[in-house]
Amino acid sequence: MKVPSWWRFWAPPAVYFILIFILSSFSTLPEPPGFSLNTLHYPEFAVMSFLLARAVHGTAPGRSGFGAYALSFLLTAVVAALDELHQAMVPGRLSDIRDFVHDLAGAAGGLLLWGIWREGALRLERRRKTG
Repeated sequence: MKVPSWWRFWAPPAVYFILIFILSSFSTLPEPPGFSLNTLHYPEFAVMSFLLARAVHGTAPGRSGFGAYALSFLLTAVVAALDELHQAMVPGRLSDIRDFVHDLAGAAGGLLLWGIWREGALRLERRRKTG
């Protein structure tokens, strides 16, 4: 049975969202000495935005450029907002606008990485076709 192509693009961000939701369900998480869990907001949402940008670019024909990045950022912002709302309902956790801002900064970084990755892949593809 052939898996639909949209599944291979949208399953990774969906699974990652579930992982974020599960981790946000814990009242406390172990914090290694000299390390703040707050710094994890950046890479956590950089990965999410990267995966969402991959999904948007891979499944929305003709959607590239600014529109794809804007949609990916918006979807990541929705995930970040849902994460903060969820944390507000977990005993021992807080919902904080600063965390949301850190999530968005991480999302912007992830989109930058996606753009670099995608441009490199497009250049490789052009080289293969021409030479």
